[in-house]
Amino acid sequence: MPVSHSVFYKKMTKILHVSDTHFGLRQYRNKVRRFDFADAFDAAVDIAIDEEVEAVVHTGDLFDDPSPNIPTVNRCLDAVSRLDSEDIPFLAIVGNHERKRDEQWMDIVKRFGNTERLSPSPTRVSEAEGKNPVNVFGFDAVRNPE
Repeated sequence: MPVSHSVFYKKMTKILHVSDTHFGLRQYRNKVRRFDFADAFDAAVDIAIDEEVEAVVHTGDLFDDPSPNIPTVNRCLDAVSRLDSEDIPFLAIVGNHERKRDEQWMDIVKRFGNTERLSPSPTRVSEAEGKNPVNVFGFDAVRNPE
């Protein structure tokens, strides 16, 4: 009798890792390509929702510039709010392109209930009912000016 491959499948916590989305960057400095990076992040959000991941982890450079314009910020917030509406946590660190001297963009984005700025302290991600927990850590690219 053949053995089904599903016998060997074990359910696990699913995390989608994305990085360097660079919201606001125009690919090839071409105005026609100004939405390429945002479109790519929207596609990642679609995957996260379709695959029913337990979290999306973004490892820096959410924005390409420390001072993105309002439409760029709104486009990012729209994508993160889609994750929020599906109860998918958005966990992130600050990258070198977006870092500021004071409050970081992630501190503003985290005002969504699903968003958390990662730190050296663990953030626990797990399946429903706390099954198969995973600890996620993060270290910002923010450097001490000294």
